[in-house]
Amino acid sequence: METETILMGQRQLQRWHLIKMVEGMKMTLREAGEKMRVSYRQAKRIKRAIRNRGVKGLVHGNRGQPSKRRIDDVLREEVLGRSKGVPWGFNEYHYFLAVIFLMYSLISRTPSNPQAHENAWPFRAL
Repeated sequence: METETILMGQRQLQRWHLIKMVEGMKMTLREAGEKMRVSYRQAKRIKRAIRNRGVKGLVHGNRGQPSKRRIDDVLREEVLGRSKGVPWGFNEYHYFLAVIFLMYSLISRTPSNPQAHENAWPFRAL
């Protein structure tokens, strides 16, 4: 039998316990919702998530996944290597953004890419 470790906080553990008490008919869902400090409707959603997915229903679906905004390791090492001795007072992340901005500015204005929009920026704002 294969076991899986699921990390959860105190809040999720309390929710699990309260929903199990509701299923055991030791308290109502409305009371459990009040103890969890959520609405009755949200308590129903939590109960349904536990019924359908078990403990996994309590933790966020993105837990354990790498960030969508993660910088590629090779590019990160390249930028960090070049940032040694930069007198501008930037930290690594600001230096990275400056380098990417300059690189993207140069790439987007090349003759091979005449359709590039001047204000185009490949990253979401922070």
